[in-house]
Amino acid sequence: MSHARSRLTLARSHFASASEANITIYGLNPASMYFLATSPTAWTRNAIFNRITIEAGFENEHAIIFDGNISDATPNLDTADYSIQIKATQGYQQMLGDPIPLSFPGAVSASIIAARIAQEGGQVFFDGIGATAPLVTDYSFSGNLAAHMRKLATDTGLNIYTVGERLYIAPHGESPEYRTIEVGVENGMVGTPILDTTGGTVKMRMNLGLASGQKIKIKSRKYPELYNGLGIIETIGHEGDTMGGPWWSTVKFTREGVGGFYQ
Repeated sequence: MSHARSRLTLARSHFASASEANITIYGLNPASMYFLATSPTAWTRNAIFNRITIEAGFENEHAIIFDGNISDATPNLDTADYSIQIKATQGYQQMLGDPIPLSFPGAVSASIIAARIAQEGGQVFFDGIGATAPLVTDYSFSGNLAAHMRKLATDTGLNIYTVGERLYIAPHGESPEYRTIEVGVENGMVGTPILDTTGGTVKMRMNLGLASGQKIKIKSRKYPELYNGLGIIETIGHEGDTMGGPWWSTVKFTREGVGGFYQ
């Protein structure tokens, strides 16, 4: 499909969620579009959730930025330039699969609960909190993988997220062992960071080295104080058009630790 025009937005977070992609592809013939649109509803018992992988980048720097399953695909034949709108979710079948009933009487480590959720959901578990994990009292819940992740994250305030077929748990406001990324106009930052009470948002030329939970150091002429501290990447968004302008990454970050960005 190298001849087809594609436009996409992609969001990735590390708070009880999976990566999602919204893609519009133009110029496909009806047969190709109908093939992609074979699974319009999760109510269908034998629905086919076609896999979709997105590779993007600049010059010789390319990487896979999304790998998931199509959850909804709607063809549009109303114009001469046919198009199909696709919504895809990483691990869609696992996230929205059958309910998983779990019960842990008494006070149990959140890591133990998360490990069981990962096992039942077909994920490999990575524990980023260990012996310091908070205790959860009388955890009893039946829901799919996504619902369990949301509940445990809400009950504990921890970051719980999936990458590929791996489920991670980590303290909120702390970073896994990623390298710290430095962002400024010299390496692709666009405009001025937009700050709020706990962190802010920064836009840059598409950066394939970003990871949710990663530490970020920002060089800004308007806010030089930012360089004296570190932020933690909460959400990453990518957007681009194969026949449009530059491809962008937008990062929402919070200050490392607790409280507002300034003290």
